[in-house]
Amino acid sequence: MAQPVYSRRLWGDHVPNGTVEIYVPEGKLWIVRDMDAYANVSSTGQVDLYVIDRLSGATVWWTKYIETQQETRQWRGRQVFHYSQGQGGIIIQNIGSHAVDLFMSGYELSDPSALPAP
Repeated sequence: MAQPVYSRRLWGDHVPNGTVEIYVPEGKLWIVRDMDAYANVSSTGQVDLYVIDRLSGATVWWTKYIETQQETRQWRGRQVFHYSQGQGGIIIQNIGSHAVDLFMSGYELSDPSALPAP
């Protein structure tokens, strides 16, 4: 019998300057539907936030905050991330002078092709 699919938080945290890598769990695939970011930038700062597909290196979302901005930003879409033998996931790059809060939600589905051979 088919099971209903519900959206859930896939990842969320305070992202300091630098790079954070997150990985799709073994036996799963992620469909990211929404991303929400919040930054509070001082009068001398700025932030460039990149969300990148770890396998292809392609940018899924980029947003920029300039000095004195304090606001939320949202991304809506459908991007699929596979386990890919432990290599699949998302790279988050925060280039700038201030941390950003970032949350991703969507679906975590079973992927039989991502399970180890019996």
